[in-house]
Amino acid sequence: MGIAVRHQSVLLIAILILFFQLQTLPGLSQPASHKPESYPRCLQLIANEQYQDALQELKGIISAEPDFEKPYRKISDIYILTNRLSDGEKYFRQLLDATPQNPYALYGMAQIKFQEDSLDQAIRLLKKSISLKPDYAEAYGINGGLPEIFKANNSSKAAKEYFQNLIDRDPSNSYAYYALGRMYYKEYNWDKALPLFEKSLQLNPDLLFSYFCKFYIFRFKSKYKLALETGQQLYKAAKRIDNQEMQAASLSMIGQIYYLYGAYRKTLLSYNQSLLIARRCGDKRREAGTINDLGALYSFLGEPAQGIKYFKRALNLFRNLSVNRRTILTLYNIGLAYNDLHEYTTALDYFDQALRLNEKRGFLPFQRLMFTGIAETNLRLKKFQLALDYFHQALNICQQVKDVAMQAYILRNLGSIYHQQGMYKKAITYHQQSLDIGSKIGDAQIIWEAQTGLGSDYAKSGESDKAIRHFANAIAIFDSIRKDLNIQSLGNSFLEDKYEAYPSVIELLARKQDYRRAFQFAEKYKAKTLLDLLSSGQFLLQRLLPDSILFEFGQIRSQFEYLHSALSEESAATQPDESAIIEYNRKISELELKKISLINWVKQHKKDYYQLVSADSAARARIWNANLADFSIPPAHRLFRALLKPLQPLLNNYSRLIIIPDDLLYYLPFEMLVSDTTGIQNRYDFSRAKFLTRQFDISYVSAVSLLNHAHHGKGDRRETILAFGNPSLPRKLQKTDSINPAVEEDKRTRALSPLPYSEDEVKEIASVLSGFKTRVFTGSRATESVYRKSAPRFQVLHFATHFLVNDEAPLYSSIVLAPDKRSKEDGFLHTYEVFDLPLNADLVVLSACNTALGKLNKGEGLIGVTRGFQYAGVPSAVISLWEVDDQSTNQIMKYFYRNLKKGFNKSRALRLAKVTYLKNADSIH
Repeated sequence: MGIAVRHQSVLLIAILILFFQLQTLPGLSQPASHKPESYPRCLQLIANEQYQDALQELKGIISAEPDFEKPYRKISDIYILTNRLSDGEKYFRQLLDATPQNPYALYGMAQIKFQEDSLDQAIRLLKKSISLKPDYAEAYGINGGLPEIFKANNSSKAAKEYFQNLIDRDPSNSYAYYALGRMYYKEYNWDKALPLFEKSLQLNPDLLFSYFCKFYIFRFKSKYKLALETGQQLYKAAKRIDNQEMQAASLSMIGQIYYLYGAYRKTLLSYNQSLLIARRCGDKRREAGTINDLGALYSFLGEPAQGIKYFKRALNLFRNLSVNRRTILTLYNIGLAYNDLHEYTTALDYFDQALRLNEKRGFLPFQRLMFTGIAETNLRLKKFQLALDYFHQALNICQQVKDVAMQAYILRNLGSIYHQQGMYKKAITYHQQSLDIGSKIGDAQIIWEAQTGLGSDYAKSGESDKAIRHFANAIAIFDSIRKDLNIQSLGNSFLEDKYEAYPSVIELLARKQDYRRAFQFAEKYKAKTLLDLLSSGQFLLQRLLPDSILFEFGQIRSQFEYLHSALSEESAATQPDESAIIEYNRKISELELKKISLINWVKQHKKDYYQLVSADSAARARIWNANLADFSIPPAHRLFRALLKPLQPLLNNYSRLIIIPDDLLYYLPFEMLVSDTTGIQNRYDFSRAKFLTRQFDISYVSAVSLLNHAHHGKGDRRETILAFGNPSLPRKLQKTDSINPAVEEDKRTRALSPLPYSEDEVKEIASVLSGFKTRVFTGSRATESVYRKSAPRFQVLHFATHFLVNDEAPLYSSIVLAPDKRSKEDGFLHTYEVFDLPLNADLVVLSACNTALGKLNKGEGLIGVTRGFQYAGVPSAVISLWEVDDQSTNQIMKYFYRNLKKGFNKSRALRLAKVTYLKNADSIH
């Protein structure tokens, strides 16, 4: 049996029921010579897929200790996994010929017969095993135990009579109660099953199978709190008796409930812990199940391609293990993921494979899953009638098996169909039914999807107040989930399509002229990521890639650190081992190639991200290349009329503007907009044009909430200005940047020119601010080491140097300083390094080209080195958006600091500096 979870529409991820052996039975002989040494080694061999070696070890253990039960199941698993059923039958036959009364060998033979579809023989073998050892857990177990084989043989009535007879003969047989409950469980008769599981646990609190079945009853009945408690009880019991397989299973189960609660960070943590334990103990079934669960999570969180990789790995394992139910569910999950990739033909093919295998095996309740997947595919193809037909078939099955959670998802999809057909009243009915179920069972996804659907329905029906209320409720859930998720890359991909509620509610509020609330939602829309960054300290740009890729990058980084450390240590040795040095260098080269391969993967599979930040250099040039821009007066005036003219009556009452730009407006220097062209002689008559900067002090912020200076700490600041100018350029500028080999070739090899006016600039600043504690570093003294050591003590940081924009990876954009051989600093102050050093300054001045540029995030402003300084604690920055020569910058900066010295605030000082420059300059940049 399985439940599935869906990305967005039909939320079902096949949560697999894979189960295993229980505790070592009391009274069995288990000599220490084999338990602590040989058997754990066998599990490791299985985990490493060294099956033949594992078989030899396990057979040796059985020869020495035939009463040690655990190896028997592992041997049958290996024969099944490697498709060597005849060899397995031969081995267990030899054991039974020698010891016909061996209950464990009977169990092993039964597993082989079960895989061969010799169900009657398997049942006879397990009955004999139980008669010899009534408390042998595996004979009753979830994987190939007697209840499962009875069910597969359509012998439920005979099974219930058999297990009831066991209870009558021995009322203390806890396994018989469990097995009878399991038969009712398989019939979805929860009311009869649950008391039997409870009774079995009263007799034996360590009967792990009963916890498992209780969990899925509560899970299936959408009683998530009870399911979570039961999963936690299972974990404690499994840990108490040192059953690693059930520990892995319980962690996966707990993760499923966290998933349903919307606690995705906890879900991922639980799944990863489960996978680690499953691999450690060589449990291939659980490994496959947890890999499937991880695939489901990634698919749901907006990474279906990554999910497919996990699903296909799980599918291969399940097929090798001949686990038909899990194979069906994984085929279904792959179909869902292809749906999310808009590869509908492939999706339908996987649904068809699952449906045909399901019909062959007779798991009729599973049909609701395939019907739902096929229905959603047809919905996306706008084949509404086909979608309706399949959804209603699925809904009927859900009602029969009492799957209320999936009923809610289907109702939500029915609402979506009627909404797209313009039947809004009918859509409201279905969405409301879905919301009622979701609220009752506490399923976060059902609730937010139904709330969003109702918001859209009421908006189209002209009931704006109701629409606003439902959109606001959906947004509240989005925000709580994003806060909990705390996995930046997943959070971004997961919420991309969820944020449609924001512009909808903003537009509705604006129409009602409720500008205050509209502005509040706009702020939430814009500021969420950056505020998360500043408040919680999460590293920002990791959110742009899948966690799996980040994990691989992290592994490479860790291996680099180890190898370089080992190489340095070996090289410094009195008698260095040359062969070891060669080997370290070889491994480092391999890692470089692997890193390049990962970067190429990003280029190929994350095209939207890659094109936005780097790949399409022409597109970047169209946005911010000053050589292509028209800086004349007419376009500047047209932009003013479009953007600010409607607000002019309000603007006339103020002298300071704080601009909160969004999207491409972040690249626009508003101070260069022209409000009045009266009297100009030509399109370049800048002396007569009324630039906005002549009228207003203008500054920028990514969101209003960042004006709260509580985000910016102030520590020990004993000195005023730390300035760097015209540093000696690192030789690496003319060679490959080894930190990031993805940088374009022309940017790796170009040599930058010295900046003599920048050196004059910082020296003049020191002269202007004589009397203040000012430190100026130029040439070879303007090192990265000086910055790291001194920067936290200063109120103002000033950089008059080159700035390199890394198109491939914004984190590797860098302020160019001088290298320092003594500290091994390379002279590149990368953006990621800016994040890492807490600062106490009030202002950073980046007197370089293109220092504001970075990755553009809609709704959140630009991500660049300026954001790095914000994160480090600096509330204000003076930056450049366009190419500007160092002589012009020299003049503006000189005026700026003179104005600061006179007591003007930062915005006024900069405005007056620009006005003075405009009066005196022959050209503008």
